[in-house]
Amino acid sequence: MATDPRVVAELREMFVAGATPSRLIRHIAGRHDGEPWPRLVGEYFAQAFSVVTVVADGWPETQDLDDVDPSELDRELLRDMVGRSHLWRPSNEADAPAWWDGLRSVAGSEPELLDRLRPEGEPALREVWDSLPERTRSHIRRATVNAAAYHQYTAVLTRLVERLQDQVLRLEQERELAIAGT
Repeated sequence: MATDPRVVAELREMFVAGATPSRLIRHIAGRHDGEPWPRLVGEYFAQAFSVVTVVADGWPETQDLDDVDPSELDRELLRDMVGRSHLWRPSNEADAPAWWDGLRSVAGSEPELLDRLRPEGEPALREVWDSLPERTRSHIRRATVNAAAYHQYTAVLTRLVERLQDQVLRLEQERELAIAGT
């Protein structure tokens, strides 16, 4: 069983419109109903969003999606998918609006964050950095990366919540107009 390029395109379109990774997994399951779709989840996400792995890779062949905590799927994947959008989003679509527009640079992974961050350049550490033991510097780097990663998770989740709230408001307005028109 192989991935379907049409499903890859659908996943990208859904994500740009505001679908969460857990919603995308439900879409994969629906498009491969009756097949052992959990084996395909990692491959779909790799093809569609250039992410290396997802939690679902280790799931059994049959999985009740109502028993899965979406937060296990969404937190890191969202950040990674947004951070790698320059890899998977075609250049002709890159100018089209996406829900994450306006976010400052988001890393595609924690190793990428580690490469970017330089705590030794921070004013509070600049003068003492060279005198710190290597183990202490390593802990400071890890703490800095963790803090930056959580900041990015929060920024991405906040932007998605804003997008979803806009959709809820639009639906409420449409419902009110429909009720007023009847």
